[in-house]
Amino acid sequence: MYQENRGGIVTFFGDKEQSVSVQEIKQSRFSLNLQNIAQDYDLYHLVLLNQIHSAHGFTIENKDRSDWFASAGDFLITDQKDIALMVLTADCVPLILYDSVRHVIGLAHAGWKGAYAGILGQVLDAMRCTYGTQMSDLITIFGPSARSCCYQVDLQFVNHFVLKYADQVQFLNQNGSWFFDNSLFLQNQLKKFGILEQNIYTDNAFCTICNPRFCSFRKDKDDAKRQVTMVALL
Repeated sequence: MYQENRGGIVTFFGDKEQSVSVQEIKQSRFSLNLQNIAQDYDLYHLVLLNQIHSAHGFTIENKDRSDWFASAGDFLITDQKDIALMVLTADCVPLILYDSVRHVIGLAHAGWKGAYAGILGQVLDAMRCTYGTQMSDLITIFGPSARSCCYQVDLQFVNHFVLKYADQVQFLNQNGSWFFDNSLFLQNQLKKFGILEQNIYTDNAFCTICNPRFCSFRKDKDDAKRQVTMVALL
């Protein structure tokens, strides 16, 4: 587990100890575990979408709305204080974004499908258009995800990405096998969009597949739980 209070925001990256099952989420939109994580920070308004591996998301303008889980999407942005934005992951990239000047936060669930579909550009556009965010003011914080040490893909996958993102994507070839690093791909995209390199934090970008602390769908298949990433304005 990693948590930090960073100048007006709180960030939380969970691991297996704070994980939730898929069935638990389906049965109870906000499981007791999720509520406890938020309440540890005196946060009682939780927002968690029905994640669908898309590039679609929402702006949170009303903390009293309680039916967000019925909304399908993969990123959230807000300037509202005391709202716990959450995503659940098990190899996909959890990415926190913070506009330190306008005091706005974003949180994205970026699997390879969402990354390929352009979720990063969509969430940055949403922050810019809604709140006037300037890319030079943006701080980005990566959480644990599948990394190139373990994330093997086939040649069709490689060609698929290279055709669209030749100048941003990198693949590792080891003994004829291809490996993908979605976190690194998104970091390259951030730089292309104008985020300063010193504002891209990767201290928590551990590999979920080879690190036993984390949930991994690649490793555990249908038995995999989901770890929690949370961010809130204080």
